[in-house]
Amino acid sequence: MRQQRRLAWGLAVFFVVAGLLFWWLEHDQEQVRTPVDVLYWLVTTTATVGYGDITPKTQLGRLLVILVVLAGVTVVATVAARAGSAILQQRLEQLRGFVRMDHLGAHTLVCGWSEDLDSMLGSLVEHGPHGRADRIVLISNMDMDRMSALRSRPHLEGLHLVNGDITQAADLERAGAARAAMALILADDHDPAPDSRTLLAVMAFRQLNKEAHLCAEVREQRFVGYLRDAGADELIDPSAFRRAMAAQMLVAPGMGNVFDDLLRLDKGAVFSFEEIPPELVGRPFAELARRYLDEEGAMLVGLVENVGSPLQVKREALREAQKTPDVSHLVSRLREAKLVQPHHPVLCPPPDHLLRPRSRAVVVRRKREGGRS
Repeated sequence: MRQQRRLAWGLAVFFVVAGLLFWWLEHDQEQVRTPVDVLYWLVTTTATVGYGDITPKTQLGRLLVILVVLAGVTVVATVAARAGSAILQQRLEQLRGFVRMDHLGAHTLVCGWSEDLDSMLGSLVEHGPHGRADRIVLISNMDMDRMSALRSRPHLEGLHLVNGDITQAADLERAGAARAAMALILADDHDPAPDSRTLLAVMAFRQLNKEAHLCAEVREQRFVGYLRDAGADELIDPSAFRRAMAAQMLVAPGMGNVFDDLLRLDKGAVFSFEEIPPELVGRPFAELARRYLDEEGAMLVGLVENVGSPLQVKREALREAQKTPDVSHLVSRLREAKLVQPHHPVLCPPPDHLLRPRSRAVVVRRKREGGRS
């Protein structure tokens, strides 16, 4: 860097001196009357354009032109080579995933690798909050073949790929983890200890971002508590789903088909989580259920309470608990506030259950033809 700076200063001094010498040697010409004329001559000669409208008349002037042309060829060639090298280097880093996502914010971050990642990302693009692949960043230790395969998918055009270790805060920072709105951490089946790696990834992510909604995939039940304590808002436990589904399908024939219809977004009926109208907050659950049934023919099956950043939910609960005028009840209310569970499901509540702030309606509705529900 220091050598390049010295070279730049040396060339700058050379061209300034060359301009002054040309003015001193050729200022008697009609074409060389002002400093602008000298600057024009210097630029065209350095760029080796050579229009010929200003030419030296003295021997020293011609010698000076030769030196300026040689210096100009060197400068142009050097600048072109460095620019081409920089563009090539940037392109190679992009292809290999060694890039920074400084230009993104409020995006979705997917961490890790899974064998069905292609279809998972496709579903996220189609049914996710953004509906665009260029709002999704995937960070993983992936090879060039896997990167090329993902980039070749038409439905994933614009997907951002970052090559890095999901357990390292520096690599997550390159992927824009601090500005992500939501994140999904996948358990790699090829990893001998996938849950330990997931736990480290959750901890590293929470160092950078405490507000984003964070989901993590877990393989062993003993890690569930650790992952929740580390900051995971929701956990995906395929083994628990499998066990529950096996029991349900044997006890109640047809139950597997019901869950398949509800969970697959491309089929008939789907779950949706929707904002509760502000005017109904504080009103009974039955009133909201009746509105959905009468106006949309949809079925309200429950609520998700305490929606939002877990940190913010806890703070608001403690703030509300401290508002009690009865000091004797303060300790019990603070204890209840500490037990508040973010994103808490309340399915089939009694009709008189009051709708609280920070709640979402869990609705089952028929999927519309050719589009989302």
